[in-house]
Amino acid sequence: MLLRHDAIELDLVRRIGTPASQLVMAVTAAGWAEIFFALLVLWEQKWPLWLTVVVMLVGVPAVAISSPAYLGAAFNPVTLNLGLAALSAVGLIAGRGLPTAKRCRRKPTQL
Repeated sequence: MLLRHDAIELDLVRRIGTPASQLVMAVTAAGWAEIFFALLVLWEQKWPLWLTVVVMLVGVPAVAISSPAYLGAAFNPVTLNLGLAALSAVGLIAGRGLPTAKRCRRKPTQL
């Protein structure tokens, strides 16, 4: 999204109602938002993973309504969105019991 703007990506954003004059800006903003969310997850924030699950699941019917022709493509929004939602869910589940320095259960040794 940041280095190259794909024609299909621009078309999908156009079909959801983005004005033609703002397509490149919208796709670029989405790319920066993806990087921002990735950094938040690295800093142990859980809400970006929840947001990803919700947005990806809402995205499937949105694409089905606005651009049904893309549902049969090789890398279609259904498989990509459901895969990303599942991967985010795995991150949420796997991250539950991971130890961190903030939640250390060891007690300091008494000298």
